[in-house]
Amino acid sequence: MVMIECSFYHMNWGEMTLLSINEPMKKMGLMILAFVLVCTTVMAGLPLRAEAAATQKLLHAADSSAGWSGAQVDTTDKKEGTASLKGVYKRGPKVPSYDGNVEMNGKFTAVDTKLSVANGQLIFWIYISNAALLGSGHGEIEISSANQIGKDAYRWNTADLSFVEGWQQLKLNVSDADVLGNPDLSAIKRFGIQVYATSQFVLKIDDIRMQNKLPKVLSLHNGDSTAGWIGATLDTANKKEGAASLSTVTDPIFSLPGYPGITLMQYNFSPVDTGVTVEKGYLKLWLYLDDVSKFAGFIGTIELSSNANPDVDEYEWLLSSMHLQSGWQELTLKLSDANAYGNPDLSAISRIRIYCFNTTTATMKVDDIRIYEGSSGAISIQDANQAYGWTGGALDTADKKEGGASYAGTSDPGITIPGYTGAANLQSIFDPIDTGATLQNGRLKMWLYISDVSRLSANRVGSIELSSNHATDVDEIEWRLSDLQLINGWQELTLRVNQAQIHGNPDLRAITRFRVYGFSTDEIRLKVDDIRMTSQGGGTNPGAGGTAAYTGEEMTIAQTDPTYGGPQLVGKLFTEGLGRLPEPAEYKAAIGFVEQHGASVATFESIIHDFFEDVRFTGSGLTTSEQAQAIYRAVLNRDPSLAEVSDYSSRLVSETAGDIAAALTGTAEFAALLPDIIKGPYYWGANNAQLSTGGVIMTAAQVQALLDGPDTVIELPRGTLVLADQTINVPAGKTLRTAGTPTHYVQKARVLRAANVNTPLVTIQGGGTLSHMWVDGNRTAFLSDPGGLKYGHNIVTMGHNVNVISNRLNDATAGTNLFGADLMKNAYIAHNLITAYASSHYVGVNGGWSDGITHASTDSIIEDNQVVDATDVGIIVFRFVSLNHDVPQTTIVRNNTVVNFGNSAYAALDIDSWHSQGAPQLFSGTSIDNNAIWTSMKAHHHITLSFAPLAWTSAMGDTAIGGSMTNNYTPDGLYVLTAAGIAVDGVRNFNIRGNRLNMYVGPWNNTGFNTRLISVNENNSSGSIQGPYVDDPMHRPGQGGFISSGIGEPFTSVTVKHAHIHDVYP
Repeated sequence: MVMIECSFYHMNWGEMTLLSINEPMKKMGLMILAFVLVCTTVMAGLPLRAEAAATQKLLHAADSSAGWSGAQVDTTDKKEGTASLKGVYKRGPKVPSYDGNVEMNGKFTAVDTKLSVANGQLIFWIYISNAALLGSGHGEIEISSANQIGKDAYRWNTADLSFVEGWQQLKLNVSDADVLGNPDLSAIKRFGIQVYATSQFVLKIDDIRMQNKLPKVLSLHNGDSTAGWIGATLDTANKKEGAASLSTVTDPIFSLPGYPGITLMQYNFSPVDTGVTVEKGYLKLWLYLDDVSKFAGFIGTIELSSNANPDVDEYEWLLSSMHLQSGWQELTLKLSDANAYGNPDLSAISRIRIYCFNTTTATMKVDDIRIYEGSSGAISIQDANQAYGWTGGALDTADKKEGGASYAGTSDPGITIPGYTGAANLQSIFDPIDTGATLQNGRLKMWLYISDVSRLSANRVGSIELSSNHATDVDEIEWRLSDLQLINGWQELTLRVNQAQIHGNPDLRAITRFRVYGFSTDEIRLKVDDIRMTSQGGGTNPGAGGTAAYTGEEMTIAQTDPTYGGPQLVGKLFTEGLGRLPEPAEYKAAIGFVEQHGASVATFESIIHDFFEDVRFTGSGLTTSEQAQAIYRAVLNRDPSLAEVSDYSSRLVSETAGDIAAALTGTAEFAALLPDIIKGPYYWGANNAQLSTGGVIMTAAQVQALLDGPDTVIELPRGTLVLADQTINVPAGKTLRTAGTPTHYVQKARVLRAANVNTPLVTIQGGGTLSHMWVDGNRTAFLSDPGGLKYGHNIVTMGHNVNVISNRLNDATAGTNLFGADLMKNAYIAHNLITAYASSHYVGVNGGWSDGITHASTDSIIEDNQVVDATDVGIIVFRFVSLNHDVPQTTIVRNNTVVNFGNSAYAALDIDSWHSQGAPQLFSGTSIDNNAIWTSMKAHHHITLSFAPLAWTSAMGDTAIGGSMTNNYTPDGLYVLTAAGIAVDGVRNFNIRGNRLNMYVGPWNNTGFNTRLISVNENNSSGSIQGPYVDDPMHRPGQGGFISSGIGEPFTSVTVKHAHIHDVYP
């Protein structure tokens, strides 16, 4: 208790200094006399924070590694018991810029923590050997009521935490965690921690517990003494806490017209550090008014200040905004809602004042004044402490969850529908409240009491409603009782706005009505308390400094315009002639020459001559047979015949490679290709099933026999041709490669599909490797088969730890060239050249679409690949298993290049939960980072960077959680043609930042949808995205999705608008 001795100036009231009555009073032109109080404070103990003991529940003592993965027992260095648990460091980054990570997961018997989201706290000891190695702190900590990672869990991102070297005790509030699924605090049975580092480090944990979070509560005054107060007397009979309350009666010395007196109390004390912030701080007190009619108009305030003078460095709440009633009421006043004057210092609060003018003699009392730390972002909708604005029930001061009362009502037999005898219907109308939430990140939190759930019947006809309109079913957010898991008695509900039924256009900036009702088969009683709105995960936050804008430039591109003709030929010169993509500068130089001179035989003759005269080709170490194959593929879009290979060798005696290649442009064959070269695309021609540049031809069965033999590494001679009429299976732990590991594809052993069968060309089992091979799906050869194309992938990874490195893959007969199978982990796919020249983006042409890489395995790395002219998606990351959403997809896609020279695609890069069948899939470890993307003026994307599964699936309603797309870009001077630069629809907790795209935006969107630079569907998506963006869905009921194969492509001409997207991250 604070003991204060006070000395008063003895003076007449008329001699005292002026007291300002704040802005509302100033507008009335009032100047009121007041008093000055000078106090000498004798310290007998300042106000202290409440230090009640926390109730704890042990989750795991960390004395044993039983039930744990990634953990070892350490009996020498511990904080409690007999041991701690030490994490096993694992190299192999799944996150850019990190060397490895420690991941520990422990399963144990389910623990009923007896806690709620509001008061729950995870507490445990953690040891970090070197905090500097954690970088920006990538990782997460989880507790869960499920055995699987990411399911029914509360998750804290370690990037939000501060670590020091050595042991430290972490206390993590459940209310601050990300929520995955429907975690149950009465059945916690798993703890997990994963932390990434830039180098090897040591992480240990010990003594993992749950406890009730003790709020920071500071008692400013308990109302048991008048010491330090002016205008107050003790009332030991009528109080709310302790021994007494503080009371005052109307003093006629201060008056206003119609108000002959004032009730006023003021407390001055030595400065106190409240320990709270404006964002999270609350002032809480009990206030008594003997008769509210005597306080008509509520001309008065409650003030909290760090200055002895009124209206200086002060927080002020107007009584007129509080809906006060006669008798006692507990007020909860948020600091951020107060009027602030000057610069109030929450570390040095020294004054409280409460006053109100009265129409007649009145009594006012206060008790138990305290400051506490609440939840930032929690906006009170209704505290249910007052009956004002409510209908359908009455206050219940005996049975409540917070404050002075709950609001309760019994079913009314006068409200019926067939099969029900009545309905309980509780509704509150109030002044509009800005909740600070959005439709995608808002959470309604409340306490609900149901006397007997069974009386709601199995159908549970009823709902909980929040609205910005006083009328029902208008501008309303509705949660149906039939969708909720309800129990008898009190329960705290957390209701996601993005999972509610939306009627009209509810405005979360102006919520003005709450209702809960339920029809019942017999009498039922409902109660509500502490109704509030929070924002989970920060909503969709546009990145600071980002730009997304049109430049004002427009241009029209015609299919037959020779100015932009031939980009696919330029691409094929590099991929077929050199076995790689052009560098951006190389491509710009070649395509710039075409734009300057126009696409013609003469132009291409010049380019081709110089290209094959260059040392890039002549110095590549190719044999004459290999040179012939590369030149014919590059110029005439097909393999050479055996006679043409021989002729090339003969001509090299007197001619150069450039001369021979340039002469091919003068043939009738090239002339026949020219119109399609100009307008694009021109699809791949014929392959030669007799051409082996190494002089070795094998069957798939012969190769399989080698793989099934004793050797772990099987090397095929350079230039071998393998005619594959069956799948070649690389067994577990074995490697298939070309001898000498050559870099140019024509030097590699070639697996050429020789049978139109619905099987992969190559499968790779766990630990297997395919490297430095050429896998050719030979799609063109089977397009005219009477039975149709049988759709076989080129490569399918079939196990964990598979490697696909430095291969050439092209022209699969199926929808992808490389498929990473689901349920598998740790694939490494790198340095491959993938082309899809034989596939088509258009319906009914050349057998349909094809991805470059389609990946559903998790914990994988896809890096430094070159994907060319994919017709569906360049690189797409899936999860395919519809009934296994607990395993997160954690694949890293980085430093790849995706180019469309002549074939268009639906997307360049895509994270997709298409096969989730309505259950959210976890992509929290997936990132698509630092990939280069460009198109020509004759190819486009529908979406360049897509995290919009609903653009494809439309009304299926699939969703994903987590995942990032960062720092992807178009190289300087290059561009993408697209209908949407970046799009998000159906994803929560995403991170899309730092992407830089130079775009020409055109009409490749489905009817009824807008083109856009960056868009987020805020009804179902939340996360962090570079801005500015538009809130625009990629699907609509009845209209389908943004992606459509029926929009009439290819167009004879298009008008495009130039735009830039730019952001800096991190």
